[in-house]
Amino acid sequence: MALIIDPGDDAYRNRRAAALSPTPPHIAAVPAATPAAASKPVAPARDGAALVNAMRCYACHDLKKALLGPPYQAIAARYRNDKQTMLEVLAKKIVLGGGGNWGLVPMVPNEHVGAADARTIARWILEQ
Repeated sequence: MALIIDPGDDAYRNRRAAALSPTPPHIAAVPAATPAAASKPVAPARDGAALVNAMRCYACHDLKKALLGPPYQAIAARYRNDKQTMLEVLAKKIVLGGGGNWGLVPMVPNEHVGAADARTIARWILEQ
């Protein structure tokens, strides 16, 4: 498919796009990609530590010291009185990102993390 952008002066009114050639055989032979199972948990549901490692949360967070984000123990300490409510709040924040609660650096969205895995990670964080 060719895209011809007409600047509005009808310069391309009578011009036709060249016909597309058929798909080359070396490309046509490539099988279609199968969609990844996004809802499948990466690790067993009870293993929050494995999910934290698999999802590379340690790039921004550490158990005891502040990196780009707060340490897991500080998160658990802040929300220890309302773990049930914060479980869902943290799970959503893991997936969608957020900011303003721990300083100037916002948490980036992690849309590759499924909802079930996010809850498992949040539960693990709140247990620290």
